Amino acid sequence: MSVTPHALLLDTNVWLDNYLPFRVGHDAATHLLEYAQKSDVRLLYAMGSCQGLAYALRASAKEEFRRLGRQVDQQVAVVARDFSLDCLANLRVIATAVGADESDLWLAERYLRVHHDVEDCLVMAAAARSKADWLVTSDEALLRHAPIPALCPSDLLALVGAEGA
Repeated sequence: MSVTPHALLLDTNVWLDNYLPFRVGHDAATHLLEYAQKSDVRLLYAMGSCQGLAYALRASAKEEFRRLGRQVDQQVAVVARDFSLDCLANLRVIATAVGADESDLWLAERYLRVHHDVEDCLVMAAAARSKADWLVTSDEALLRHAPIPALCPSDLLALVGAEGA
């Protein structure tokens, strides 16, 4: 028996895994996005995650150029910026942002009592606001403290019976 969720809020680390093929969780993240598309599952992201996501994508692109022996000059910096902006544009096409207001800050402040990462607490507030069926993250601490059911991508795929598809 499988369970098909209606909406999944993906944490920043899952989006990074999707966009960066060298990350350990890449295969599971891309498989999860393919599953969601085929199953008409709404994908969500916390609006506040965009800044961290853009920074990490840009930094990863620059690091990849360095690994290939290329100096990070103005041209490489532009390519890295454009890569990060292209990923964010794709994110906006395949997923919906969950906004935030003062009530999310209030809620995140309460979550800080048990989970000591402000960005994660804002993601938890977005998960609660969005009424997502699941929060999907690879962050072990966030998995333990999430206010809604939370699983890593591979476990969610197993739950819905899509791990081998």
